[in-house]
Amino acid sequence: MVIQSSPALAVALTAVSPQPPRQMNTESTYEQSFGQEKEGRTPEQEKIDSQLLYAIYHLRGEAESKGVPTEPIQLEKDVKGRVLVDVRAPVTKKVLAQSKDLAVQL
Repeated sequence: MVIQSSPALAVALTAVSPQPPRQMNTESTYEQSFGQEKEGRTPEQEKIDSQLLYAIYHLRGEAESKGVPTEPIQLEKDVKGRVLVDVRAPVTKKVLAQSKDLAVQL
């Protein structure tokens, strides 16, 4: 059997010939954007659990733009949809007033 060379055959062979393996970046795009989100946190946000921040981003519709996981975050909520959080601060008149303004239950 004789195979004659033709431009179509050359294109077909090029299309199926193995390509050299591409260099893989060891850090995925997800990991890069996740790291950027963490680096961009304020000092106050650094004190908040990541899962709680992600849930806040989801509620605001900011999860994708911030580069955080887009699947729903599972938080333990009460029947009113509230999440129990532990807040530590010196008890001052200002803190008590802010708690009252935010309807915080102490």
